[in-house]
Amino acid sequence: MTDEESPDKDTAQPELGSEELEEETPIPEKPKAYLSNSYVAIKKDTDAIYNRVFYGTKQHDGTLRLSPVETMFLLERSRIELLDETTGAQMNLYEYLKRSHEAHPDLWTHYLVYRDLRSRGYIVKEGISEEIPFRLYPRGGEIGKDTSKYLIYIVKEGVPIELTKLDKATTTAKGIGKRLILAVLNRQGETTYYQVSQVNI
Repeated sequence: MTDEESPDKDTAQPELGSEELEEETPIPEKPKAYLSNSYVAIKKDTDAIYNRVFYGTKQHDGTLRLSPVETMFLLERSRIELLDETTGAQMNLYEYLKRSHEAHPDLWTHYLVYRDLRSRGYIVKEGISEEIPFRLYPRGGEIGKDTSKYLIYIVKEGVPIELTKLDKATTTAKGIGKRLILAVLNRQGETTYYQVSQVNI
């Protein structure tokens, strides 16, 4: 049996930079993204958004599929134009959130953490489970050249943590050579980060 190391203010944000960075490299033209069923895809001119700023996942057909939080982030920053593939209607951030909430009930919580990490200059990609929604790459890293260093486990302030799930997440991270970061989201939407490790007793 292992006990989780109690987070304290001295160990908060051990390696996560706290300062916000300058606006990342601009995308020359605003790509069109299409919402079809439960996913969003960019069909043309994908290199500017994938190779330069590392959003999305390339598909075999050459399209670029965006995760829900990536879609929201790019919409909020006016980096993409989102269209309903069936009707052709343009959608804004809140319309997309409303459409996606049923399939992704924790989407807003995940988005707040994703947005905070991106604003700190990190590359954030989809994680390995519902409990671990994000993988985090080092600042200045590149997809294909660098590997993710952290797994992100999100906790909302005031909501009890199931220690068995946290222990499982810590074991999973250790097993694949990653560090587990606890992202604690408070009621004001601000996030504090703690590194979690196992202690054998």
